[in-house]
Amino acid sequence: MVRVVAPFYLKPGMLDQFMETAAPLITETRKEAGCITYELAQSANDPQVLVMLEAWETQGALDTHVKSAHFTAIVPKLKALCTDNGAETALYTKLL
Repeated sequence: MVRVVAPFYLKPGMLDQFMETAAPLITETRKEAGCITYELAQSANDPQVLVMLEAWETQGALDTHVKSAHFTAIVPKLKALCTDNGAETALYTKLL
């Protein structure tokens, strides 16, 4: 299993637009083969910090996802709503 933590640091006032833009990405991604979990979460400490929390059956399923039409069309729009000081996406593999 591959887990992904993809942070987004929003520009002020962009939460509603981000959520509206992200909704179809989330809907379509959850239909993909190999997608176990694909959720958007908000920081309890800072409402301008969001993370996409993902779990994929295999690295291959994740690789297919990042090449999908909905990912390549929507993610650049989401990034445009964010500041440039965000952390990079992190990948994890399950140990236990």
